[in-house]
Amino acid sequence: MRNSASRRLLAVLLSLAAAALGCARADVGFVPVTPDYATRQPPTATITRVAPTATVAVASPTLEMPPTAAPASTGYPVPATAQQTEAPTPTLAAPTQALTQADVQAPAQSPTLPPTRTPPAAKATATTVPPTIAPPQPGKPVAIPANATFTQKMAVTGQGGEMIGDPGYLIDGRTETWAALNGGHTAWVFDLGTAQKMAGVKVYAQKPRSGEATTLLAIEVSNDGQNWQAVLVGSGNCGEPNCDVIPQMTFTDIGFNPVSARYLRLRSGPNRFGFTEVAVAIVP
Repeated sequence: MRNSASRRLLAVLLSLAAAALGCARADVGFVPVTPDYATRQPPTATITRVAPTATVAVASPTLEMPPTAAPASTGYPVPATAQQTEAPTPTLAAPTQALTQADVQAPAQSPTLPPTRTPPAAKATATTVPPTIAPPQPGKPVAIPANATFTQKMAVTGQGGEMIGDPGYLIDGRTETWAALNGGHTAWVFDLGTAQKMAGVKVYAQKPRSGEATTLLAIEVSNDGQNWQAVLVGSGNCGEPNCDVIPQMTFTDIGFNPVSARYLRLRSGPNRFGFTEVAVAIVP
């Protein structure tokens, strides 16, 4: 009986040992091999501070404009029906006539400006009108010869007063563009490039909204642009003697005895001096 009990005890002990061994194996799990990048720490970004760059302020040069000549008293009454304020863009009536191909030679370069282009803003000029060689004497214009041709191949500059518009508008072949010199006793100068035999001018005077008349004191010529000789002077009175009034909004021929010269100058009376077109008559 003792042997039978011993065997049972041994069997129980073996069963317990086997059970304990099985539990130990069941508790051991599979540990996978983890790549080293799975535990690798991300790189730490390094921020380098850059010292701010100093900004050097450069002062822009200031352009000094010459003083603007104050408009002189016109001494010319303004019509009661024309008390309007001058505007930079005039509304002009259609011309009564136009320069024909036979009358006016084409400019050196064809204009590309649209008819509705607004004249540039007014700009002052300190240029003064040089004196003539001798005091002008009263005289009357003569007829321009029938064989004369009109040219606009010339450079245009203004002397005196305040310029409104572009001087090139006077030779662009269009009556809807214009340029003017504000103030009295100013002048338009035309440079033909070489000496040519001149016999007069064809002008289309602009009509300002202020109602001022277009007045002419003299037409002068020069070969050097410095020394001037009068070839025609006014014979009427526009508020001062020896001053003629030029019709506005129409082509007007003003002739004088032919003379060879490179430059031609139109001198104004006491009023604003504006034109839409100017052409010089040349004879053989």
